[in-house]
Amino acid sequence: MGHWFWSQVEKKEDGCWLWLGKEVMKGRPICTTPKGKKVQVHRLAVLLSGRTIPYDHEVHHQCRKTFCANPDHLVVCDKGTHRWLHQKMQPKNLTI
Repeated sequence: MGHWFWSQVEKKEDGCWLWLGKEVMKGRPICTTPKGKKVQVHRLAVLLSGRTIPYDHEVHHQCRKTFCANPDHLVVCDKGTHRWLHQKMQPKNLTI
């Protein structure tokens, strides 16, 4: 799964790794696992990088680009912190 997943990103000069897959749900890129489960791309990128996401936590894009799958741009945080980060930093570009 990892090799296929990473082959679906394009590394940009700004450091973002943009997801090239076509599936989108509620404005967020998703992919389908070999077992048929739909997963948000940014969450899978964190897991494939060897980190975990506790049950009550979310993944925040530091770069503010929802299609970015670069694990270095993704921060696992609790829901309150994630909400605070979104209020503090308005999205730069939600699609790319």
